[in-house]
Amino acid sequence: NALRRHWLIALCGLTAVVALGMWHTLRQPRLYQASTTVRIGMQQAPIAGMPTAQTYDYRVDRLQSEQQVIRSQEVAERVVDSVGLRLAIVRPEHLSRSELFGGVWPSVDSTARPGDYALALGSQTFELRQGAVSYGSARYGDTLRAAGLAIHVASRPNIDGDEVILSVGSKIHAAQALRASIGTRMLPQTDIVEVTYTGTDARLVRDIANAIAESYAGWTLEGNRRSAERESDFIAEQVDDLWEPWMRHADQALNDDRLLEIMQAAWGKLCKKSKTRGPPG
Repeated sequence: NALRRHWLIALCGLTAVVALGMWHTLRQPRLYQASTTVRIGMQQAPIAGMPTAQTYDYRVDRLQSEQQVIRSQEVAERVVDSVGLRLAIVRPEHLSRSELFGGVWPSVDSTARPGDYALALGSQTFELRQGAVSYGSARYGDTLRAAGLAIHVASRPNIDGDEVILSVGSKIHAAQALRASIGTRMLPQTDIVEVTYTGTDARLVRDIANAIAESYAGWTLEGNRRSAERESDFIAEQVDDLWEPWMRHADQALNDDRLLEIMQAAWGKLCKKSKTRGPPG
């Protein structure tokens, strides 16, 4: 009986642990992951003699280096601007960005003041407030542009109450939080990197993954453009360095009468049918 009682107690304890674990798991938000791929361009060798700020070392693994760029603060800040991540939903806590903004992500420009804002939800319109100040209202489905913000609310979200608290934060902190959920890996035997992003909002996760790839491509394009401009300037300087001495010698030749006579005589011998023989006069 004592043994049976111990087994019963152990079974009850195990059941309680399993039930508690299931309850905790069910309360956790569902995670979504989206992935995209980027192809890493081959690095070109510098023009011989051209001074460069970068030291070219072919022992460096370019694919590994570019993965660091993809996960960098600079690329993350571009993504923050692209999908308006400086504007966060504070309350209600479980209201997703997709539910509120409908996939038309907000934008936050440099004039937006950090701090909390209230989005008052009416039956047909929504209004942006900060304290006693109202920045205007718009109908659902339209975009409200005010206070450095552009906010689109497709329809009234299904929440208790009639107010959503938003907060404008710093781009640096938003980018740091974003970087924590970015993953990269090389696809075997290719020059392709797979980029993944994980989050709790399926539509936002998809758009952020695409924004990371686009932001990295934009960063790369700007770098290539700067390199092309430096190479163009270098070539122009080299041409100028060659052109000026040549023109100087040409001017000296044109001002030397004796040299002109020799050149005209030589030209006359080469062109037998020419009527010109020696210096004119």
